[in-house]
Amino acid sequence: MGVPPWMAEPGRAIERWLEAERDQLITWLPVGLGGGIALWFVLPDPVAWGTAILLLAAGGLAGLAAGRGGRAARMLAIGAIAAALGIGLIWVRS
Repeated sequence: MGVPPWMAEPGRAIERWLEAERDQLITWLPVGLGGGIALWFVLPDPVAWGTAILLLAAGGLAGLAAGRGGRAARMLAIGAIAAALGIGLIWVRS
């Protein structure tokens, strides 16, 4: 069983767009780190920070494992891992 064509086309369009913009994607890495830092300020305590790090890292690794080589899945996974690193960086610095 495959994905219906009406559901697959948006995914292919996103992949084509990301492929065309592949040289620009690295500029989103600081955004992921900054998002993690911002999340650290929003979360109330160290338990929440650790939980967020674990969830973001697990989601990122799962995205890499299940991404089937697609650029969109890798981009989201790397963003989640960067956010986890952002939380960890600010936590260590605090």
